[in-house]
Amino acid sequence: MIIVCRELKTSIDQSFELLLDKRYHVAEISVNLLMFNSPLGDFTFEILKSGLPVYSYQFDSNDLKASLGTVEDYAHLYFPMPARLMLSRGQYVARLSAANYTYSSSSFIGWINDWEGFKFDEITERALERPNAFRMIIYDDPNS
Repeated sequence: MIIVCRELKTSIDQSFELLLDKRYHVAEISVNLLMFNSPLGDFTFEILKSGLPVYSYQFDSNDLKASLGTVEDYAHLYFPMPARLMLSRGQYVARLSAANYTYSSSSFIGWINDWEGFKFDEITERALERPNAFRMIIYDDPNS
């Protein structure tokens, strides 16, 4: 299995747009992450609209391990973050950032790219430059 991800150095941003003219009652957000050798630091996932945060969730490597019920230092997971927020039609930015963290190729967090439906015999530098979205799921609350 090949995992393609962007390694977190200081922050990673992804723009997205909600197109329907409705209110999205968000119950949970899951981000597809790679934890490599349980890095030290504090991580924050935010959703911003017009540059202002409308959602923020902080976690560390121990939270990633706990969500899987493991003590292992390596993980590939959709990390669920509880959310109680309302989004509406418009442009947003999803941001993964870190504090008290120093990137190292031997210990890092990465945000996995969405490569569903692509088959590569080999991953080339050119293939890695494709502008595929980072994997993220926003769960609409059906009870709202």
